[in-house]
This record gives sequence, C-alpha cells and structure tokens, in this order.
Amino acid sequence: MSLAFLLDIVLFWRPIDKYYFIINLNHMMKREEIWW
Repeated sequence: MSLAFLLDIVLFWRPIDKYYFIINLNHMMKREEIWW
C-alpha cells in the first residue's frame, strides 16, 4: 500500500471514521515501539 493510496482513503472517509483510523494508527505505532 502506498501512502498516497492511504491518504485517498482517509480523505473519502467520514470524519468519525477518520478519527478512529488515526486513533488505531497511533495505537499500532505505540505497540511497535514496545515490540522493537
């Protein structure tokens, strides 16, 4: 998946979906920091 593709998805999502997507993304990044 390219970054541009992800940005296109985010732009077309509703604001609430965008909000949850960002929260989940931050959560995954924090988990990766713990694992690495």
